[in-house]
Amino acid sequence: MDIEKIRKEFPVTEHRRFMDHAKVAPLPRPVQAAITAFATEACEQGTAHYSEWLKQAEVVRERFARLINAEPGEVAFVKNTSEGLSIVANGIDWQEGDNVVVPDIEFPANVYPWMNLKRRGVEVRLHTSITGATVQTAILGDGETIPTRTLVVALGAAPNPVLDALPGIRGPRGRLVVDDTLSVPDCPGIWAVGDWAAVPDVRTGGTCPPTAQYAIRQAKHVARNILATVNGKNLRRFSHRNLGVFVPLGRFSGAAEVLGVKVSGFLAWWLYRSFYLSQLPRLERKVRVVTDWTLEMFFHRDIVQMDIARSQGISRAHYEPGQFIYKQGELARNFYTILTGQVQVV
Repeated sequence: MDIEKIRKEFPVTEHRRFMDHAKVAPLPRPVQAAITAFATEACEQGTAHYSEWLKQAEVVRERFARLINAEPGEVAFVKNTSEGLSIVANGIDWQEGDNVVVPDIEFPANVYPWMNLKRRGVEVRLHTSITGATVQTAILGDGETIPTRTLVVALGAAPNPVLDALPGIRGPRGRLVVDDTLSVPDCPGIWAVGDWAAVPDVRTGGTCPPTAQYAIRQAKHVARNILATVNGKNLRRFSHRNLGVFVPLGRFSGAAEVLGVKVSGFLAWWLYRSFYLSQLPRLERKVRVVTDWTLEMFFHRDIVQMDIARSQGISRAHYEPGQFIYKQGELARNFYTILTGQVQVV
């Protein structure tokens, strides 16, 4: 993604700094052109092409549905976020005792649809947040817990706290600043690549995006530079041209930009699958994946898994005092190791 290319689509950024906080965002050039064309047509032709407008709306609905892997009938156009939240809040079959947690950073107009649910027995908690979760509950900022069954969390990416113990300058989002050889300035022997490093992009003047495409090449490059340092040779600058980006959109559909060329549909899906197939290690794994993908073209994906002898990976689980790990008579499918705290057998 070329951030400077995107920035040029917003002329306002040439002389203004826009701090967007729940207000109308600046228009990019393509949107300006579309609005101008629509206004001109409506001014000169009136509603003569109204049926075409409706058809175009359905095209947009279908494309967005593919983007989020949904059906067109599940996509609705609303005027703003508040109206959308109001529809959701009044469309769910709430039961008395259900919980709604509204964070303290929520825009005021988006709070009222939830507040109206109080008269239906729904417990609405305003100006709070979820600070933790166990396998059975969500822990709120004030220490209160509420029972949960399904917990969906959206988290931002942040560097590992281990970086706090390292010297060096921190760049955007707390990443460790490195020079174009991938070494930390004024810190001999310290190198950084990948998501933790703010690697300068010598082609665009910005920083390299934290993607696997760049990280793999940075890893190879830093290995060569470390070896060059050991052997007393000159270090090489890291430079990589973005080969493109792939976005799968569901069954046999996708979007991609490869070397500046934009493609969509089945071709983009095929390019996406072909690229990632080439990155898989071992011929055996590639054959298994190709076989699975080929069957998927003729049959729907199998959503049933017979878990007979497969071992499970190691995972962590947090329990609060008073919660049961499992009860007598239940089948113990897991082996537990206590890292911190104590358990009681009752």
